[in-house]
Formats: sequence, C-alpha cells, structure tokens
Amino acid sequence: MILMDPFTHLLPSLIIYLLNSGMTHSDFLFLSLGSIIPDIDHLLGFLFKNIKKSWASDEKRLKGPQKLFFFPRTPLHSLWGLLFLSLPIFFLFGSKTFYFSIGIFIHLLVDSLDESGVYWLYPHKWIHGKIPASYVKGRKNVGFPKLSRMIMLFSIASLTLFLLFIF
Repeated sequence: MILMDPFTHLLPSLIIYLLNSGMTHSDFLFLSLGSIIPDIDHLLGFLFKNIKKSWASDEKRLKGPQKLFFFPRTPLHSLWGLLFLSLPIFFLFGSKTFYFSIGIFIHLLVDSLDESGVYWLYPHKWIHGKIPASYVKGRKNVGFPKLSRMIMLFSIASLTLFLLFIF
C-alpha cells in the first residue's frame, strides 16, 4: 500500500465525522470528496501518459497503482487549487463549501508530510516532510508500507476506543 492513497486521505475525514455529532451525512460526503479531489491531477497525468504511450525507461519499472502515484503534484495541491476546486461547489451547493474546503485543506496537510511536499503558495513556498511516500526518480521502492500500516492500526484503535465510549 502507498501511504498517500485515497484511504489515508479519507481517515481524517472519518475521524472528524465521528467526533462531530452535529455533522450530517451530506457534510461528511463533501468533507470526504474534498479530502480526495486534489489527487485528480495524478489520474489525469496517468491517463495522459497512457494515451501518449510516453513512459520513460525509468518509469516503466513502476507497476499498476504505482504508476498512478508517480505524477508530481500540480497547482491543485496548493491554496490556489483549494480556491479553484471550491468555487464550483460554492455556486452549486453553497453551505457545503465549508466542509469541502476543509477536506482539501486536510489533504494538503497530509501531503505536506511526504518528502515530495506541497507548494502551498504555488509556485513559491514548498513545504515537505521526511516521509518517502511517493515516487522519486532513482528511488528503489515506492511507498512506505510500514508507516502506512502503523497509521491504519492507530486509526482503527482510535475508532474502536471512540465507539466503546459511545456505547
């Protein structure tokens, strides 16, 4: 499993939903959509490369889903992307924009932990962590499965404890 997959981006949304009793199911839906929508740039890059059949020799060693996570983050992974992606939601759904925008913001925070980082003020301020979760040219492995498993176990344990205290 690759750390920055959709499941990892959905976990904070699920935790917020479980901790916030005033949140509706539709609020959770928009929070969840916001938390995964910035990664549409990976999908578009993957489709474009496959259509052009222009994979470089170093990229050809990537298999299956790894190819999807190869593509670098675009301006959608920035505060400008947050505004750009939130505007249609504002005009179509109004009040749901808040949760959608929070989802995108959480996505950016999580991606900032990765060593590929995020350009918060694209193209200027690059913030990155030390977690090797995405493809970097020349790196032997893609992803960081041990940390990913730790995050999943911590999340499951937290949710279990939370549910035990509710019931």
